[in-house]
Amino acid sequence: MSEKPSDPKHPGGAKGPAKSASKPKTNKSSKGSSKPTSEQSSSSARREGVRRIIQSDKQSRMERIVSSPTALTGLAIALCFVVVTATVAFAFRGALLPAPDRTATETRTARLNFQIEVPEDTDRAREMIRQNAPPVYALETATVDAIVSGLITLPEALAVTESFDAVDQALVESFGLTPEIYSVVKAEGADGESSTRWANFIGRAGDRLRNTVLLRSQAYQRIFTSGYNELVLVTPAIEDGGVVQRKRVRKDVALPIDGDPDAYSQKLRDALTSIAQQSGLYNERAQVFVERVLREGQPTYRLDREATDGAIAEAVASVQPVMRGYTAGEVLYSAGQRIDGATYGVALEELKRFRSERTTIRAMTRWFGLAGIVAIIAAAIGGYLWFFYRVLLTHPWRLAALAGMLLGATLLSSWLSTRAPDLVWAAVLTPTLFVGMIAVVAYDRRLAMLVGLASMLLTATALDLGEAFFVAGLVGVMLAAWRMSGIRSRNDVVRGGLVTTAGVAMGVVLVGLVERPLTGLDEHFNAWIVMLELLADGATAGAGAFLASAMLLVTLPTIERVFDITTGMTLAELRDPKHPLLRQLQQRAPGTYNHALNVATLAESAADAIGADSLHAYVGAVYHDIGKMNKPDYFVENQSPGMNKHDRLSPAMSLLVIVGHVKDGVELAREYGLPRSLHHYIESHHGTTLVAYFYDQAKKAADADDNVERPAEFEYRYPGPRPRTREAAILMLADASESAARAMDSPTSARLEQLVHDLARKRLLDGQFDECELTLRELTLIEAAIVRSLTSIYHSRIAYPKGEPEQAKDGEANQGDVVATA
Repeated sequence: MSEKPSDPKHPGGAKGPAKSASKPKTNKSSKGSSKPTSEQSSSSARREGVRRIIQSDKQSRMERIVSSPTALTGLAIALCFVVVTATVAFAFRGALLPAPDRTATETRTARLNFQIEVPEDTDRAREMIRQNAPPVYALETATVDAIVSGLITLPEALAVTESFDAVDQALVESFGLTPEIYSVVKAEGADGESSTRWANFIGRAGDRLRNTVLLRSQAYQRIFTSGYNELVLVTPAIEDGGVVQRKRVRKDVALPIDGDPDAYSQKLRDALTSIAQQSGLYNERAQVFVERVLREGQPTYRLDREATDGAIAEAVASVQPVMRGYTAGEVLYSAGQRIDGATYGVALEELKRFRSERTTIRAMTRWFGLAGIVAIIAAAIGGYLWFFYRVLLTHPWRLAALAGMLLGATLLSSWLSTRAPDLVWAAVLTPTLFVGMIAVVAYDRRLAMLVGLASMLLTATALDLGEAFFVAGLVGVMLAAWRMSGIRSRNDVVRGGLVTTAGVAMGVVLVGLVERPLTGLDEHFNAWIVMLELLADGATAGAGAFLASAMLLVTLPTIERVFDITTGMTLAELRDPKHPLLRQLQQRAPGTYNHALNVATLAESAADAIGADSLHAYVGAVYHDIGKMNKPDYFVENQSPGMNKHDRLSPAMSLLVIVGHVKDGVELAREYGLPRSLHHYIESHHGTTLVAYFYDQAKKAADADDNVERPAEFEYRYPGPRPRTREAAILMLADASESAARAMDSPTSARLEQLVHDLARKRLLDGQFDECELTLRELTLIEAAIVRSLTSIYHSRIAYPKGEPEQAKDGEANQGDVVATA
């Protein structure tokens, strides 16, 4: 209770604090005197003593707060929050770049000298190398060896024949033999010397043939239509032990070989004749060599695709990247410029180089600067919580959850924005709006605004965002705080999400009109494209806002458990009469259930009158007496006329039964999983009030029997606790007022008003409201609201005359109008 009467006996004490009657008066006779009187000196001394006591009390209170485990835990949470958040900001600061194919909103310059590869130029150079790389052709050793060996043994084969006509026709066709050639070649095998000379000539011709590039017609056409000018020939060097040799030749030395031997070009015949002559073969001897090669019709070289691909890959790999140099201060892109892939790559490379080349001292200086900014924000949050939400500071788990939400929102916004810059609006707004929605659901609008603003500040610090983000984020947080407060159904969340979506989308478009440059654009990137980008940004931001509301809907049960709160949706489900616990109460204690409904109606109207949580008060009132259904017959609202089980019990035993319904109610609430916030209604709706009836019975029994000790008053009080919230205090007064009004014979408005006032004043003076933040003004409003509700419930009825039903009906209508008007 924030205000207490200074004089409990003062009849107006419940209305406000009485003025002190001991205030020192000024001595008029001493007016104008330069010397203080003894009375003034004594008053000054008293004031100085009081000031010292207050100052000492403040110092000792502060010392207790600082040295408490809760304060140390809170400081540890704050320190961890500052360190981790500063590290996140340090990691992502400056990492947000415009997405490719977007309009730049600002000019960015290089912060250091650096070089970067130009991929297009490098690819162009490599493609040129790939196209101009000479193919690799491998020698067909078997073909050449077959030609050479056939020519060497030809004289021996002809030596066994007597005439040209005796030569095998296949041999004639293979070597193109004629009678003249037959005679000359046959003579080469006449003796050993001739055979040796012939073999040497053919051997030299074979060596030269191995260096002659004879290709198939298709390969020949392919090399002459390609861009390369040379061929790489691979031949085994027999004299070097079979080591492969490579050499480059011009492609125009190649000749086609396959086809009709009679259709071969004269150039090919001349080339083969030249080989023969250079090897010592002339006339018929040269002719047989030429004919044998032509009639074989096989190329001397074939394309080695594997070796060609390897050579091309090696040549491409040897190409050095084409670099482009930038100097510090050079413009990377300008405001209004379209950011293509190459420009984005340059900006990204500049960022990587800048981070990798900064010194440790510079990095630490930057980190400490960010840590200082985060510490200021954290201090502001802590100061706000100290003045308005001190309960959060005294619950380390809730404080850690709040810090974790802000840190998680900052980290998620930063990570998503840098990974998907084209969705930056959704990335930065969705986490911020989500934590704001959690705060308004878990607490209220004021804390939601604090959490939303803090999240925006931290995200802006981490990503170096401008005022456009603040405007759009502020619109979203304000709409979320407005529409998500006091949600009672899923439709409320959906409607709130739609309103927030529309507001955020409109805000992003409007700030984009101010921030985006619509003049000085690229010639192929006009203002209409920028307008389309703005609409896309608005749609993206709106989608992020709706996603935040959808995430809220999905995570509501988790939010309730983490923050130990009960949302309006859960309360709306709990007030359903079909809830299992209420069904049992209806069946086992119908009188108590009816009493609970009446009390809930009173509590709801009273909570509305002072701006408290009326739904929470209503549901708490419905369940406040569930403990009575374990022993329903011991409570008057469930008893039949003339039956009272307490008549057979002593006052002490009756006290145990009556007081026990509080403990039984809390156990049932735990058993059925009622939210913890409702447990307080059950355990505090009687506070530590006196069970007056049985206390009086016990005193009378003690007075009647000298052997019985007179009971102490505290023995007949409820164990408590006393109400710690305004809603619980409302329930206490509504419960007592409804029970007392039910017992009245003729509950007129005046009598009900006096009854409620007396009950409120009695509990006020008994200290039942000392632990809740209820003011005297609010108590007056609560009394008035309860009186109005009780008057409408328990208004007196008119006794109608017997035998005149029709007149009675008319009279009822007339009297009802009078009562309603009064």
